[in-house]
Amino acid sequence: MHISFIEKLKRESFFTLILSLSLICSVVVIRYLIVPQIVLYKDNTRTLNNFQKLISSENGYSKIKEEIIAKNSQLHDRLSKVSNTGTDSRDLSAILELLIKKAKASDIRFVKMQPQEESKTQDYRLFPVVLDLKTTYHALGQFIASLESLPYMFKVDRLAMDAAGESAVEVKILVTCLIPLQGNI
Repeated sequence: MHISFIEKLKRESFFTLILSLSLICSVVVIRYLIVPQIVLYKDNTRTLNNFQKLISSENGYSKIKEEIIAKNSQLHDRLSKVSNTGTDSRDLSAILELLIKKAKASDIRFVKMQPQEESKTQDYRLFPVVLDLKTTYHALGQFIASLESLPYMFKVDRLAMDAAGESAVEVKILVTCLIPLQGNI
C-alpha cells in the first residue's frame, strides 16, 4: 500500500511542483501588484468624490477659486524670492539696468547696445537687444551664465564671436528681455 502511494507521488511530483510554484507566483503578484493598485484606486475615488461634492455645492467653485489664488500667490512669492534681483520685472529700464549690472559684474565692456523691434506673445512683450562686447572667454561665460540664471527675464538667442587677441574676443549677442503683460503676474 505504501509503495503504491510512493509511486503515485513520483509520477505526480512534477505536476505538484508546477502547481505549487504557480500558486506562489499568483500570491506574490496579487500581494505586490494588485493590492496596491486597489488601495490607490480607493484613494483616488475618495478624492474624486470629494471634488465632485465640492463642485456640486453652491460655494464649491468659490472655494476652489480661493485655493487656486492662494497657491498662485505662494508660487509668485517663491518666484520673487528666487529671483532676488530687487527689480520690477515689468519695467524695461529696470531690466536693462540689471543687464548692464550683470555685465559689469562679469567685467565686460559694452561697445554698443542696439535695441531691435519689439514683439508680443500671449504672455510677454519681447524686447530683443543686440550687444556688441569686448571681453575674455571666462568673463563671457560668467555673463551668459548670469543671464541664463534668470530665464523668466532674459533669453540668449544668438551668439557670434571673433578672436581679438590671445584671450580677448569681440562678441555679438542677441538677448531678448521678457516683460510680462499686465494680467500675467
